Amino acid sequence: LTAFTVAGLAIAVVVWMLRSTQDAGIRNFSIALSVLLGLQFGLGIANVFLLLPMWSRVLHITVGASFWSMLLILWSVTRRRVTLPEQTQAA
Repeated sequence: LTAFTVAGLAIAVVVWMLRSTQDAGIRNFSIALSVLLGLQFGLGIANVFLLLPMWSRVLHITVGASFWSMLLILWSVTRRRVTLPEQTQAA
């Protein structure tokens, strides 16, 4: 259940990024994030069907860590571009 919840939220973030920005870099990064999510989902299914071989578990953890890192980078980049009214008045 947790995996499906995280996947749903990640898909929502990717769709939101694709709709809300015209920046090609952020759009490409969002698409790469969705590809990693698909790979992560496939590896999770492979873990279940192949009875958890070590190579599958290692890849699943590696892709998961990459996914979270990319999500953090995407959040940081988009958050940095937001200028708050208090920041513009103080500058």
